[in-house]
Amino acid sequence: MRKNIINILLAAIILLSGCINEELLNTDNNIVQFSLKNTSEEFFAKINKDTISFTIPIETDITQLTASIKIPYKSEISPEINELTNWSKLNELTITSENGDIQIYKIKILQNFTNEDINITCQKDLDKYKNIETVNGSVTIGKSIGLDSISDLSNLNALKKVKYNLIINSTYKETQLKELCNIEELGGIIINECLIDTINLPKLKLVKTDININNITNLKNISFKQLSYIGGNFKSSNCYKIRDILLPGLTKINKGIHISNNYELKIIDLKKLKAVNDEIHFENLELLGTIKLPSLTNIGKGLYLSRLGFVEFELQNLESIIGSLTIKACRDIEEIDFPNLNSIGNNLVIEYCSELRTLNLPLIEDLNNLSLDTFDELKKLNISKLNTIKNKLYIRQLYRFSDLEAFTSIHSIGLIELNNNNRLTNIDGFRNIKNINSIKFNYNRNLSNFCGFQPEALTNIEEYIIEDNKYNPNLEDLQTGHCSE
Repeated sequence: MRKNIINILLAAIILLSGCINEELLNTDNNIVQFSLKNTSEEFFAKINKDTISFTIPIETDITQLTASIKIPYKSEISPEINELTNWSKLNELTITSENGDIQIYKIKILQNFTNEDINITCQKDLDKYKNIETVNGSVTIGKSIGLDSISDLSNLNALKKVKYNLIINSTYKETQLKELCNIEELGGIIINECLIDTINLPKLKLVKTDININNITNLKNISFKQLSYIGGNFKSSNCYKIRDILLPGLTKINKGIHISNNYELKIIDLKKLKAVNDEIHFENLELLGTIKLPSLTNIGKGLYLSRLGFVEFELQNLESIIGSLTIKACRDIEEIDFPNLNSIGNNLVIEYCSELRTLNLPLIEDLNNLSLDTFDELKKLNISKLNTIKNKLYIRQLYRFSDLEAFTSIHSIGLIELNNNNRLTNIDGFRNIKNINSIKFNYNRNLSNFCGFQPEALTNIEEYIIEDNKYNPNLEDLQTGHCSE
């Protein structure tokens, strides 16, 4: 009986020992690290379940790569790593753990980016860039002069990101860029003197520096509907047939907008733009009908509008211009309305707007200079909170103004210059000015009453010129009450 018990105990110990040994065998068959390297570079794999993936630049010769691998303790590999030499095909590796579990890995090598510039000077140059997604340099398509032409960009259909500039030159002979429809991010854009009639990059979201689109004779449309940020300037000029510039998703431009000499342009859509750090400059846009900037609140160096056609302004939420507001020679504009603009850091200049009837700037309190020059139809001028003009008020050829009641809020001014205001008879609108440094009144042929000046305002006059008006008193006349004819 005792002997049987001993035998049973020995059998149990042996069986338990076998279980313990089996449990202690390593079950890990996961690759720890896998890399490919040549004499100058090493590329590390991304391992996801049963797939080993490498992303390698296209300029790397993968036939010269050797592999290095780390596998779990007491596991086995098949085939041996030094037997894998042809990386241009799909390879497989088998890792067997100590306890016999098997994991088969597929090795994939994707060459979809480059760290070099791409210069495409002829059609065959595109062959090696099929499936490329990222360029950590610039992409130049075509040359500025030459006989070789490029018309098919289908090998760039996968392109998503260019770190520096996308440059398109005149030997690109297609009229569109539809093969570049997947681009999402660019360092910059330079397009000059080519046959393109439509620039549409529907997935573009970010441009880190400047967009320059100039001197394209046949261009009719620019459309970047998802673009939200430009890190530099947006410039478009001398595109004589362009009709629309559509950037409806753009919220910020780090520098400025310069659009000029686009004579058939009718719509500029920037409806989500909130801030421009530099200048907005629109010039020689004679057919422009609408400027859509309803979200814009702040402009840096200035807003400059010159030689525009009939324009419907959507600038009702603009609050601040750090620099100047300049509007010149906009012959068909009838109303300029900035109801929420409360600050202009430098000058307000409005000149030669022959059809302007209403100018509304009700919140402006201080200016460096104010220039109003040559208005045939201006009847309503609202600057009701303007208190100080640090330097110069210049008023010339306000043909409809017989008085200056629009200026009664001004208390302090440097120089007042009135010139060729032929209906003006008096200056009673200056009655609240407490301090003036200089006066120049010339060629106001019906101006005969200067009694609007308070005597105390004339005590620090540095320059005094009153000539060729209906009445021309000297400074002493004004100071002693002889202020009218």
